[in-house]
Amino acid sequence: MDVAAIYQKGGDLRKIWSIAWPGSLSMLLFTSLSLVDLKWISFLGTAPVAAVSLCTNIVFIIFGASYIVYAGTLALVSRALGAGDQPAARTSLFHALVLAALLGLLCAGLGYLISPPLIGFFDLEPEVERLSIIYLRLLFLHFFFLTFETPLIAGFNAAGDTRTPLVINGIAVLANVILAPVLIYRPGEMVKAGLDLGYFGWGIFGAGLATVFAAMLSAALFFALLPTRRFPIHWPTRQLGPWDPGELTRIIRIGVPASLAHIFRPLSTLLLQKILAGYGTGPIAGFGIGLRWLGINWIFFGGLGLAVSALTGQHLGAGSPERAEAMIRRGFLLAFLVQAVSTAAYFGWAAPLVAFMDPSPETLEPGVAFLQWIAVSLMFSSIGGVAAAALVGAGDTQPLMVNAFLSNWLVKLPLAWVLAQPLGLGPTGIWAAMAVSLVVEGIINLLWYRSGSWKRRVI
Repeated sequence: MDVAAIYQKGGDLRKIWSIAWPGSLSMLLFTSLSLVDLKWISFLGTAPVAAVSLCTNIVFIIFGASYIVYAGTLALVSRALGAGDQPAARTSLFHALVLAALLGLLCAGLGYLISPPLIGFFDLEPEVERLSIIYLRLLFLHFFFLTFETPLIAGFNAAGDTRTPLVINGIAVLANVILAPVLIYRPGEMVKAGLDLGYFGWGIFGAGLATVFAAMLSAALFFALLPTRRFPIHWPTRQLGPWDPGELTRIIRIGVPASLAHIFRPLSTLLLQKILAGYGTGPIAGFGIGLRWLGINWIFFGGLGLAVSALTGQHLGAGSPERAEAMIRRGFLLAFLVQAVSTAAYFGWAAPLVAFMDPSPETLEPGVAFLQWIAVSLMFSSIGGVAAAALVGAGDTQPLMVNAFLSNWLVKLPLAWVLAQPLGLGPTGIWAAMAVSLVVEGIINLLWYRSGSWKRRVI
């Protein structure tokens, strides 16, 4: 991938689109996979759906930890490539790979040990608790392979190459789709078009295992490309150093605040699920279903954010902050237009979307309310997300951390408790508090971007 060609050729919208659409398609693949997995699991009953739904928010926290590696690598490598400095890009990538291996091993090992007390915290029904522990332990194992490949994904993205990760992700998702029913069902339990899809009958354990196998395949394919010309950073086969603790510190200094910003939101929501669990299995299931449908909205904005981050780093590395600012303005316009359509669709079609997954009344009502509240708040959150992506690309991540803590722990949690319990609004009060926190976080991100300090950030 010729970074100079991307940087010099075409207008801002063309450059954003060339990076964003493959990134968005990758996210579409994973979101579709998440929905398909949930649909497979829904045939097993409400308890497995509730278990997977609970674990979904924990997964967001796990993936947030991998952002330590991703954000630091993306900011440093995109600047180095924008400046045409291959040795600096290679140095950053090498240290990111070491950090990823250590972080993945640590989280996978600890995750296996803490899964039972973590799930026990929610006082779930016995069957939901048992299934949640099984599924969560497999997700922690999945995290190891995900984290190990993260620096390579960041390297491709920093260079503006999102097509190669799209192809690899497509292969991994296809493998997961094929494996899931084979591992979940026994022979005769799932027959479609005359084809018996079941074999092992491992239930929710089989669903998690299929995810782990797909992650192993994905990591293997990314590492196979490392020494080839396809990888944007020249990587001499026998040169893996030199080791520089200062470089590792730079990655951590950028990555940790970005990671905490990603973790604060789902971690606070995890505590909200403690309150939510008191209202029965239905609201938990409705919440999980709503999150999966909202994942479709985040497809475009994930790709847009990826493009804005990569191009911001490249422009700053080339010494052109004014070009970065012009590009980001185009990102704001795209975010507003797309989110207006998306919000209208979620609000109007909330009921059939939830009912498609679980039409039971105890799930349908809270699930619809959740989708509609969040859909409105996304008009503010999506604009703020573009501002946040620009700050990540600039390596200015500490404001994101502070804002995420403020919005989620000082606004969302207290407000949710007051609305749900003293005021008696129940799950609807929790959805309202989540919506308010998204609006607050989006506005503050936008105000910090407008301050312009990110353009002078030295990393």
